[in-house]
Amino acid sequence: MSEGLWRTRCRGGVLLVLTLAAALSLVACARAAAPMLEGNAAVKTDEADWGSRGLQVGAEQSASTVVELLPTGERLIVRNAQLSIVVNETVESMDAIRALVVQMNGWEVSSNVWQYDNHKQGNMTVRVPADSLDSFLAQVHALAQEVSQQSMSGEDVTEEYVDLGAQLSNLQATRDRVRNFLDRAANVKEALEVNTELSRLEGDIERITGRIQYLEQSALYSSVSITIIPDELNRPLTIGRWQPQGTARDAIRALLTALQWLVDVLITLVLFVLPLGVIIVGPIWLLIRFLRRRRARRRAAAG
Repeated sequence: MSEGLWRTRCRGGVLLVLTLAAALSLVACARAAAPMLEGNAAVKTDEADWGSRGLQVGAEQSASTVVELLPTGERLIVRNAQLSIVVNETVESMDAIRALVVQMNGWEVSSNVWQYDNHKQGNMTVRVPADSLDSFLAQVHALAQEVSQQSMSGEDVTEEYVDLGAQLSNLQATRDRVRNFLDRAANVKEALEVNTELSRLEGDIERITGRIQYLEQSALYSSVSITIIPDELNRPLTIGRWQPQGTARDAIRALLTALQWLVDVLITLVLFVLPLGVIIVGPIWLLIRFLRRRRARRRAAAG
């Protein structure tokens, strides 16, 4: 067999494998999406079950691992929370929250402390196990004098997770096929072409694997953003028995009441008084105008 013929067959084989891999990818994605469309409508939001099912990704997991799809009817939920608390002392309260996070096997993502009106104010973002989120929030409430604001959110990432798992499986299968052609390359040029395609597949596999790990970790560990306000900044400003903010509030309320009354008057004039005036005054004005014109005609005829 000549070198040219071997080269042609090798290139044709590579194209055939890539075409078959693309077709298999579409079929697998369609099969992966079917359970979600036909699955149970019930949504489970208890992240405590995820830990027992071994969703946490260890450091030993490599890009070549095929991700197992979730059982039919199961959901992957990402829960997060934001809250603002009023405390006696900002730094001490932040240290207490850090200790609580470590105790729950979580970690601190970021924190910031700044000076405002001679008092320290701060915020911090932490991650705690999702199945301990409610317990963590309850203990943070116990540390605070007041919880001025709290909100929680949940995002269902099941569809994206399952789709990524199907994509990863097909990319890994395609990569293994392409590796076989690397050993059969007839010359350096063909080897470089196959290696380029192999590098692209490896990059896609690493990208998808990273996203899968991020979704798993986000479902396992909830993000909590906390704003810490010292009690002194939360107290109303007072001078003796005088509270300026109370006077300002009363003035604003009086202004709003006056503006409301003025708008009500304008609405009444436009929608009630003006149409009524047209209905009553209009005919009278037409009658007076008619009588004046007839009187003028009589005078003109008499003259």
